[in-house]
Amino acid sequence: MDIEQVAADYLCKGATIAVVGASPKQERPSNEIVEYLKQNGMKVFPVNPGHKGKIIHGRECLEKLEDLPEKADIVNVIVSSRFQTKIIDSIKGLDYKPVVWFQPGAENPDAQKDLEDAGFSVLSEACIMVVHTLYCSEDS
Repeated sequence: MDIEQVAADYLCKGATIAVVGASPKQERPSNEIVEYLKQNGMKVFPVNPGHKGKIIHGRECLEKLEDLPEKADIVNVIVSSRFQTKIIDSIKGLDYKPVVWFQPGAENPDAQKDLEDAGFSVLSEACIMVVHTLYCSEDS
């Protein structure tokens, strides 16, 4: 699945997105991403064991993907590749196959191949906010 298709199928329609690596710290890019997605009609679940229970843009931060109260259309990964082993295992352990989106700076070719081999659609090297702006604005 390519970026344009994911935008059309999910981002432009108000997807459910788990943001792995979300932070309550205003200066963190993940905080901006959660806020942007929420303001643009997405149902966003922040996920970060280091911030479990904290409120990020009106929603309690979850410890792990297994704690999601519903299936995510997209798992947006904003965690450095060196800290992704448990995250990748968690994604592969889900009983459904969300699109997995690695934000710039979180790209991981080995994990991407592993997830694709397991049947997941994987995107990387593009910011989810920029893609939304490009494909889902009224001018698109």
